[in-house]
Amino acid sequence: MDNDSFTLGGDFMSKKLEASLKKVEEVFQKMFDKGISNKSVKIGDDGKEIGSSRWSENTKNTYCNMMKSFVREYHEVFGQADIKKMGVEDKVNQLIQNRINKYHAGATKEAYTLKTLVAAMKAFNLGVQETNIFKGKDKFSLSNPDAIRQEMKKQHMIRQSNTSMTLRATPEECRSVLVNIRNNGYDVDTRNIAYHVGQISLQTGGRISAILRLRASDFQIDKTRNEIVFDRDKGGLTRTVAISKETADGLFKSSKRRKRG
Repeated sequence: MDNDSFTLGGDFMSKKLEASLKKVEEVFQKMFDKGISNKSVKIGDDGKEIGSSRWSENTKNTYCNMMKSFVREYHEVFGQADIKKMGVEDKVNQLIQNRINKYHAGATKEAYTLKTLVAAMKAFNLGVQETNIFKGKDKFSLSNPDAIRQEMKKQHMIRQSNTSMTLRATPEECRSVLVNIRNNGYDVDTRNIAYHVGQISLQTGGRISAILRLRASDFQIDKTRNEIVFDRDKGGLTRTVAISKETADGLFKSSKRRKRG
C-alpha cells in the first residue's frame, strides 16, 4: 500500500510539474504574440524610439528555457511542483546564493546564467500579471528580481565573456587606487582632477567619457545639494545623482583655481 501511495504521489507530482512547465511556455508565448515585454528602448535625439520594444523569438525562447530550468531546480531541491507556490523568497534566495557561490568558486559563466535568469524571472512576473494564463486569485510573483540584482551587485558578481580573465575591483580597492592617484605625482592640479573624476565615476556609475563631457551647468552644488545631472546618459535617459561633499568641495576648489589661473 505504501508503494502504491508513493507511486500515485510521484505520478501526481510529475503531472503537476509538467503543468507548471506548460504554464511557463504559455506565458512567454502569449507575451510574444501580444508584444508584451520588459525590454527598454533607447530614445534618439529626435525623440523617436530606436529599435523595437518587442522581443526576438530567440530572446523569448531563452527566457522560457531559463524559467523552465528554474522550475525544475526548485522542484528538485524543495519538492514543490506547483509554480504558483515557488515564490517563497527565502527558498529562491537560497538557489540564487548557491549560484553566486559557484561563481566565486571559479564558475564565471554563472554570472551570465544568473543575470539572464533574473531577467527571465522579471519578465515572467510581468507576463503573469499582463496575460490571462493565470487568472484572478491565481496571479502571483516569483520573489523580487530587483532585490536579487542588488544582492548580485553587492557580492561583486559581474557578467564576463568566455575569454575574459578580468576580475572586478571591489569598492575598497577602487578607493585605494584613487588615494594613490591623489597623493603621488608631480602636478597637483592634474592629480586632483584625476582623483575627482574617478570619485564621480565610482559614486555615480557614470562613464569616464560622460563625466569629461559635463559642463558647469550640469553641477548643482550649493548648501543643500551636491548633485550632478547626466543629460541623455545610459539608455538615452537624463538622470540626477548625488556626489559626496568631499568631491563637491574638491570640484569647487578646482574651479576657483582654474579661474585664477
